[in-house]
Amino acid sequence: MAGQFISYALTLTGHLALVMSGALSAPEESWNDFGQEEALQLIEKSLAIGADGAAHIEPTVELRDLELRTPTLKFAAFDPKTNAALPGSSHDLVVALGGRDRTTTLFYQFRISGEVEDDLRGVEQLVATPFGKYSIAAYGYRFAWKQVVLDLYRDIVRVFKQMIPMFCVTVAVGWITLRRGLQPLRKAADQARGIDAESLNQRLPESDMPNEVAPFVVAINDALARVDAGVARQRRFNANAAHELRTPIAILVACVETMRDDASSRELRRHLDHLQNIVEQLLISARLSGRTPKSEAPLDFAALVLAKVADYTPLIMENERAIAFEGPSTGVMVRGDRRALESVVANLIDNALRAEPKGGTVQVRLTSEATLEVIDHGEGVAESDRSMIFEPFWRKSEATPGTGLGLAIVKEIVEIQGGKISVDETRGGGATFSVAFQR
Repeated sequence: MAGQFISYALTLTGHLALVMSGALSAPEESWNDFGQEEALQLIEKSLAIGADGAAHIEPTVELRDLELRTPTLKFAAFDPKTNAALPGSSHDLVVALGGRDRTTTLFYQFRISGEVEDDLRGVEQLVATPFGKYSIAAYGYRFAWKQVVLDLYRDIVRVFKQMIPMFCVTVAVGWITLRRGLQPLRKAADQARGIDAESLNQRLPESDMPNEVAPFVVAINDALARVDAGVARQRRFNANAAHELRTPIAILVACVETMRDDASSRELRRHLDHLQNIVEQLLISARLSGRTPKSEAPLDFAALVLAKVADYTPLIMENERAIAFEGPSTGVMVRGDRRALESVVANLIDNALRAEPKGGTVQVRLTSEATLEVIDHGEGVAESDRSMIFEPFWRKSEATPGTGLGLAIVKEIVEIQGGKISVDETRGGGATFSVAFQR
């Protein structure tokens, strides 16, 4: 049907070209050919069966209207069995088509000799009607734009109806093919979602990739390799720098131990302990990179926290504060590195000690679900700063003591161990740091 539509369009285009070139003066081509379809259809609709059972032409309103618009129109119908003209046929056209006793017409185009107008023509066609097969003839029809539009509309509708199944099949096959073809890409996308700073050694699968996408996947893998190498170099640098710092810090600690025990020496020792703790955290972070909590042995987190609270009690009391522990003392098992978890707990207690006002109490609360809360009652952390407090080197102001590295390293260690850390406001004022691990 698509071929019929294209043929129709080419015919219309050919007529337009002939009109533009003036070639339509030849009798083989005429705009009036576009009127033949309408004439034949109206004649066919006008066939009727009389009371005697014989067929005849009974012009419909549409055929009468066409006659009024086209005075040259003549029409006729013939019984192909007897070649007799049906009543209602135009006498002149029946006479012009005489001698029908020898053949049965399937399709026949003709002109009547002696017509004054050279562009008049006719057509006879065998048509299967509701009353049987009849040869229908029309002559003198004229061109009408309305008929061209109607013919084009009917052809489009016919072609569209016949192409709907083909279109649906094509869409379905295309969708299935595309879905199956992109399945390796979807798998690669799922794998890419799991790649983070701790798993940069992973690569996206390049096998079975569509040819159009394969270069893109290769480029992503190359980029991951470069990022992995850069991160590894940075981690080696941090580990080496922290390792080099251990010796001078140890020397400074030894020197302070020999100093007279006064307020200045105690303050210096406290800052050295804090610096030593940061260096140890850097080494722990570098050592844990690339390891997962599942690879660690289970340990008793409650006993670890309680031990750290006991270690810090003398220092806290020396600074005129108190510390309180709430929660189970044993039995809260988690997977992780002992030194790493000790470093996290120590850092949070040390921060709370510095924030807690004199005479106040630092609260350390542990739940059976392995959630640790370290609570102070100091100035707290403004809500606008809570998203920045875990960033490296962040300090609220230049007057704020510290390096801005402690909490950033704690966050990294906690996440490497599969946990989460957050900060909220303490009821009544202060900050509550929460660390949650999986049991």
